[in-house]
Amino acid sequence: MIGLNEHEKNHNLAYLLFTQKMINIAVLIIFFVMNYDKNEIFEQAKSAAVDNELIFIEDVISFLPCDKTTFYRFFTVGSNEYNTIKSLLTKNKVNTKKTLRKKWMDGDNATTQLALYKLCSTDEERKKLQQQYVDHTTKDQPIIPNLYFVDASEPETE
Repeated sequence: MIGLNEHEKNHNLAYLLFTQKMINIAVLIIFFVMNYDKNEIFEQAKSAAVDNELIFIEDVISFLPCDKTTFYRFFTVGSNEYNTIKSLLTKNKVNTKKTLRKKWMDGDNATTQLALYKLCSTDEERKKLQQQYVDHTTKDQPIIPNLYFVDASEPETE
């Protein structure tokens, strides 16, 4: 603090101390506000998945008070808690599909009934239902493309 009078030095020092105190208070507030209880977040995640019939992990996270980074820090992919939440989401997906299939079966819409039939049918039945069937398999044979090269130095003649 070269070139400052005593009053300016005291003022600058007071400002720096005040600023440091404010930073410390902000850090403490963030620590206490953002200090989530992992078990509480886990219970909230399970409850959100079940109560709202969610099917995506991102949707579960949007119902939680923490952000995505905190969620994945608590529940790493493959952990028991993460797998428990994914299992609840899978049950919701299965229930959703079951409900849709029931509606399709009971409904009068030919398009949805045909979609249901395709889901239940054998490969042979599906082929017969198609307007045009193209076999995209190679029957275990390697795909060998027919490549030919044109010499760009010579003009093509017709």
